[in-house]
Amino acid sequence: MSTPGNADDEVHVGRFSVDALLKLHGFQGGYLEMLVDGTPAERACEMPAGFGSHAVWQVGHIAVAGAAPRAMLTGEPPALPEGYGDLFGRDSQPKADAGLYPSLGAVFEAAAEARDGSATALVHATPEVLARPNPRTAFVERGLPTLGDMIGFMMTTHEGMHLGQLAAWRRAIGLDRVI
Repeated sequence: MSTPGNADDEVHVGRFSVDALLKLHGFQGGYLEMLVDGTPAERACEMPAGFGSHAVWQVGHIAVAGAAPRAMLTGEPPALPEGYGDLFGRDSQPKADAGLYPSLGAVFEAAAEARDGSATALVHATPEVLARPNPRTAFVERGLPTLGDMIGFMMTTHEGMHLGQLAAWRRAIGLDRVI
């Protein structure tokens, strides 16, 4: 990946080195764990007024989105439990019925595994792969022209948006902040 003291050898994802991106991704993983650890399982599907989702959906969506970079880098299908795309994908509609969903612990484990798989795939990605055109053309128009740019967005910005939504949801149901 990189040689200490030799910035010319660092692999970059957009403007970030892979090392910097993985550091941010690791921090977010710790934050996700804190948010989940402090959430009572029996309240994980509550949808307070003003919120269109709940903790299980947010964490499940992080699992789905967290598997995407690995799939984009390797060409392999996302490594997720069956049905996660339907329950937590982009076009899914969160419901307050806990019986429709796996447990918060199960979706957290799926998210952790998906995130780890994407981080590993990123470590092994070559500069040539990261420089490929972004297959998600709507994001090209928004300033993310390469696969590396899209991977960086998915592993930091997109996930960070959902972590913020999860933190706000926790406050809306009366739980304390974790950071």
